[in-house]
Amino acid sequence: QNMAYLHLLKENIFDDTLERVFTERYIALVLYFSTNGMQSWNDDLGFGQEYISVCMWSKGNFGGITCNEKDEVLYINLEDNNLSGTLPPEVFQLQSLERLRLRGNKLRGSIPSTFNGIEFNLGNLAVLDLAKNSFAGVIPDIFISSKAIREIHLGNNNLNGTIPNFKPFNGLTKLYLNDNLLTGSIPESISMLSSLTVLNMTQNNLSGSIPAGIGKMTSLERMYLSNISASGSIPYQLKNLEDLKAFDFRNNALTGNIPEGLEEIKGLTFLYLGNNRLAGTIPSEIGLLDDLIELDISENTLTGTFPLEIS
Repeated sequence: QNMAYLHLLKENIFDDTLERVFTERYIALVLYFSTNGMQSWNDDLGFGQEYISVCMWSKGNFGGITCNEKDEVLYINLEDNNLSGTLPPEVFQLQSLERLRLRGNKLRGSIPSTFNGIEFNLGNLAVLDLAKNSFAGVIPDIFISSKAIREIHLGNNNLNGTIPNFKPFNGLTKLYLNDNLLTGSIPESISMLSSLTVLNMTQNNLSGSIPAGIGKMTSLERMYLSNISASGSIPYQLKNLEDLKAFDFRNNALTGNIPEGLEEIKGLTFLYLGNNRLAGTIPSEIGLLDDLIELDISENTLTGTFPLEIS
């Protein structure tokens, strides 16, 4: 913060700059210095250039800042740019920010949810991509409950604690929480995510059963729930997910039979149920899935012969 303030003092833009423009410039500089821009960034992307609008701190499709027609910061893309340090809460004070992509860096610490003790008003933030960093701590409720958010990418971090409860009227379409240290069970409230197309919670320390309410998430196209120590039976309500293309329940402790009705998911392409404790026979109806490319039901306690309809 001090470095950002001193940088602005050097530019001497206090008197003739709109408050919003000044604030956005200050926040962009705080981000730059908090993530060790001078020391570690692979490409500074023009950040910190004096007497030039923050909207020019960019290299187009190669990253940086993108603004709208009013010169308000709309998009920050600093993917795979060797950012280190911590994510400053000031970034979420950018009122017009719609997309924040910082994946593939070395950011650490917790994901901020308050500024000066006051919870963020996320406003227009639709895409939050902090995947492949070293963030720790819990997932802030504010991101899960925001009505504006559409994509949350938090995979491949060190996040712990439980998954927050979801709220009604949430427009989330993609949720990636994979490869973290999350505990507890998948909340029943996940059934409220009626617009979700991709769900990935693979490789966590979760437990409990897969909620039957997942069958209400009729927009789902891909569902990855492998390696989460899930137990209980596979919900038969999955047959309601007519748009599902792939689901992966491998390496859990699921019991019971392979549910009937999976043939109703006409477009199913990948079906992975390997390394569980499933019993009973293999439903011959799976052979009616004309689009099925890969089927893994190995390492279970299934009985009977392999149905000719599948081969």
